[in-house]
Amino acid sequence: FTNGEIAVNGSPVFMDKVSAVGGFNPKPGKGTNQAKYNKGYESGVDSIYFPTDLSLIFDVADDSAGRYYDVPDIWVTLDPGNPAVAGDGKAYISTSKGGPIYDTVSLNSGFNGVLMGDSSVHVQGTLDGQLTIASGAGSIFVEDDILMEQDPRVNKNSKDLLGLVAENSVVVVDNP
Repeated sequence: FTNGEIAVNGSPVFMDKVSAVGGFNPKPGKGTNQAKYNKGYESGVDSIYFPTDLSLIFDVADDSAGRYYDVPDIWVTLDPGNPAVAGDGKAYISTSKGGPIYDTVSLNSGFNGVLMGDSSVHVQGTLDGQLTIASGAGSIFVEDDILMEQDPRVNKNSKDLLGLVAENSVVVVDNP
């Protein structure tokens, strides 16, 4: 879902229904939008209220609120931890693709569930827990699959939940 317009280039696969207030650019099946919408798509839906100031969801002055990274880009790799233990996932933060780990965040203890980068944020991996990833002044790039350790489509008791909040756009990168 987006309150704006979804721009699609290539042939990504959307497993669930995709909806947009502002529609699709280009329209599904036309031009560069060769996406597969497994459960359909809808445009012209009602908007959902989101805060216009990201500081409302993340107070950078309060270190206990979450993690804020004041670097040009961050790369977030989600790790599911032990498959037999729910909610023990981790997020590994790097400042470049394939670079050394800059920070490690456990998603199950003393953490409110918000990671925010100052600029571009790149994300991939398997989530085990609840997490919101935000970009304060840039876009979020989904670099590869994002999976849930406990797939909520299969396991109705799954508590895995991911929010992606960007000042600009959330971009699903077309990867082979």
